[in-house]
Amino acid sequence: FSEFSGCWLSNTSPLPGDILPDLFIDLKDAIMGLQLICGVQFEEVNAKASIRRDRKIDLPEVIYIMQKVAGMR
Repeated sequence: FSEFSGCWLSNTSPLPGDILPDLFIDLKDAIMGLQLICGVQFEEVNAKASIRRDRKIDLPEVIYIMQKVAGMR
């Protein structure tokens, strides 16, 4: 899991799942979430992206994003 270590935390988007703080929940957020899980560091990560509000990006966040992209949520 990622606790956003080494990343600048942005509070620009209030949308859960909006990892890339651009006010959209899309495939870019899912890819970035998977990269965070694998340990890739980014300069900016949305602090409010965690759907469980625990400031972690895990598989549940990526699944949530994929469901949003697919229109299931």
